[in-house]
Amino acid sequence: MLQSPGEPDFRHRAHRPVCADIPERFADLERAVHAGDAHAVDLIAHTLKSSAANLGLMRLSHGCAATSTAHARDPPRNAQAVGDLRREFDRVKPPLLVQRQPADGRAAEVA
Repeated sequence: MLQSPGEPDFRHRAHRPVCADIPERFADLERAVHAGDAHAVDLIAHTLKSSAANLGLMRLSHGCAATSTAHARDPPRNAQAVGDLRREFDRVKPPLLVQRQPADGRAAEVA
């Protein structure tokens, strides 16, 4: 129902704003880790977990879940985990931003 004929797949159009928001959330997460704010770490990591799951990025989602729960009160471990999560997102982001080619044959859009 959300798919328009001849347009890129809805899921791919939805990826762009979420992908744009995730780096900002990582910056928030890094600030919270460095501040030792376990509550903010938990909240931001949980938000990232949900965003990643909505994009089908289960490895990233599970990593965010681990950060939001098991390591919430361990800043050194969180700093390492955030770096790992950011690298994972950087690895999977390019394919997410490639739109499927529309039915009319126009070139696919790449961010």
